[in-house]
Amino acid sequence: MSFFTNYNGITMEIVIWSMFIGIVIGVGAILYSKRILGTLVRALIKVEATSPDAAKSFSDLGFKHTLLYRFSLRKTSTFRKIVYVTDDNRYFIPSEKVFRADSMYSAKDASLLIGLLAVLAFFIMVLICFMIIPDLVQMTSDFVSNTFGGGNNLG
Repeated sequence: MSFFTNYNGITMEIVIWSMFIGIVIGVGAILYSKRILGTLVRALIKVEATSPDAAKSFSDLGFKHTLLYRFSLRKTSTFRKIVYVTDDNRYFIPSEKVFRADSMYSAKDASLLIGLLAVLAFFIMVLICFMIIPDLVQMTSDFVSNTFGGGNNLG
């Protein structure tokens, strides 16, 4: 029997690993948003940078203008809908968006430990699937074969 079932070159193994990679990328994106971008949001809120006149530069906030921040603050990014940029490269969050920004980028629910535990839990589920699914496929194949007769072998 091919590993799990093979349908035009796609196996359940590929599907399960793809889901695992998707979960890892998702957890990474959440941690990036909450921990990296959230640091900037919380700093702007703390110094009450809520208008162009009160906007702060990265150096005012004690930040370095890294590649990650530059990428996140490009003109087409969704982060720019929260953090506004003035003509002289200072940053602020409009007062009507402070509550939304604080709730979206809060770090209290996004610790590195929780992220790692989520990835570990899904990895354990993947391993369990690799142990159980071949048996389920074989049992289904035997059931179909015994119930309907003939060589309708799924595995």
